[in-house]
Amino acid sequence: IFATDIAEVRLPLAPGQLRFIDLPAHADDPPVPVTLINALGRSDADEPITWKAQIIRTEGAIDEKSRELFAIARIEDPFGLAEPKPELRIGQPVRAEIQGRRMQDVFVIPRSSLRGIDTVFLIDPKESRIRKTRIQPIWSNEEVLLVRDDLKSGDWLATSRMPYVSKGAPVEIISPSVAESADEPEAASKES
Repeated sequence: IFATDIAEVRLPLAPGQLRFIDLPAHADDPPVPVTLINALGRSDADEPITWKAQIIRTEGAIDEKSRELFAIARIEDPFGLAEPKPELRIGQPVRAEIQGRRMQDVFVIPRSSLRGIDTVFLIDPKESRIRKTRIQPIWSNEEVLLVRDDLKSGDWLATSRMPYVSKGAPVEIISPSVAESADEPEAASKES
């Protein structure tokens, strides 16, 4: 037997994620908004099915096997009985989007700029030479990495694929306007 007015969803949070989210720790703490997204596939080709929920508490202990903390999200009217909306079935897998803390003084770099494990290539702008630099991302997803202490404003990050590059190798910087005109056949034919 299930209640029809509310449902609760357990959301596993890895230890590395906990420092970026302000979770309710006490009964009087404000809930944290969360969007639950259907993980069974899309019913419509363009828009996934979503539900608005709120994280109201966390379980008191870290799971011994997974080392994750479970946050409990509450969704009102999960079966769409009070108002027309998609039904959230009991046991249905979902993904969750939780607004985390706003990060200050960080660099957002594309994951594709990584060269090996936590290594990027920086370019010395005066000598036009490659410099390998180890970074320690403070957060990452499939597309980007956030770096705080390993880069500084004004660093030139190599984002082009360069196989077999040695430390100190010379590089040639191609300005974006030259690279764009080389991609256009009309521009190339006008110059010849």
